[in-house]
Amino acid sequence: MMKQSLVDVCVDNVMLTRTAAEMSEQAYHAAIIEVAHHEFAHGLYTGAQYDALKHSYLSVIAPDRYGAIEQMMALPIMRNQRLQKMKLQDSFGYDMLVYHREDGWREIITPPEMARAIEFHALYEECWYALQSMCVS
Repeated sequence: MMKQSLVDVCVDNVMLTRTAAEMSEQAYHAAIIEVAHHEFAHGLYTGAQYDALKHSYLSVIAPDRYGAIEQMMALPIMRNQRLQKMKLQDSFGYDMLVYHREDGWREIITPPEMARAIEFHALYEECWYALQSMCVS
């Protein structure tokens, strides 16, 4: 099975925006291990359950991108479609969104989101490869 690149670990097809935590940090860690066990048992490496749990795990610290987009789209410059491109930052000064007139809104992963994605993937990978090594031994 092939490892994912760092970009694949941190970005999926759904824009990350802040949501309430679905569980405690301890429960998230247990769920990551459970997903690794389940996906390993089914011959998967970072499957659909991984993606869904990762999205939930990252959204806990994500900036409110949907709220920011909603506020920006209410401005006259956006309604008149005069703006060509811009970047928006979160309250910590990290770039979080980019707008291009032709492409619309795209997220920019912030450093805290990147760090949390790496943590998520490290927990998953440690368990998944431990299971693999037990099968090889």
